[in-house]
Amino acid sequence: MVHRRKIFFWVVFTMLAMVPASSGEFGNVFGSPEVEKASRSASAQALAGIQSIIEGLRVRELETGSGEKEFMDAVRSLEDAAAQMRRLIPMVDDSPFNAPQANIVRSLFANIEIYGDLRDSKSIREVYTAFADNTEAFGRLFGDVYKDNDHVYESIHDSLEAYLKLAQAVVMLGRAAR
Repeated sequence: MVHRRKIFFWVVFTMLAMVPASSGEFGNVFGSPEVEKASRSASAQALAGIQSIIEGLRVRELETGSGEKEFMDAVRSLEDAAAQMRRLIPMVDDSPFNAPQANIVRSLFANIEIYGDLRDSKSIREVYTAFADNTEAFGRLFGDVYKDNDHVYESIHDSLEAYLKLAQAVVMLGRAAR
């Protein structure tokens, strides 16, 4: 179990570190300065949730506590992030995908069953709406699994990986529209 957690931390940190430092790193949409600022705020809140999950797992790993405080912080952060994203949805571009964007959607979601319906998305707004929905759903899932569960990581691994991939897709689609 310890080995799997170490691999998890390495994978998550590597995935987050590989995102280039520029405008729109994690689930950001582009548009007016107000849209980009609001998107950054929502994304930062979602990242705070992921950070709290990792911190809770670290607390458990070190056997210094149950991680309950950190996990509750994660649930609240993800709920707040989803609410911020929902307020932003009406301002997100709803233009049909161009050819590069359509290719991105097909390739990124080809092998992820959890988001299979996204292969048929027609606009960034549809994908961003799914990102908001999945931010909320991930928060609910996490809120349900961490209590009295000795295998939190095992319970959320696949969902976390798919969530990170969806955040990447939002940014890639936005960049391809520019």
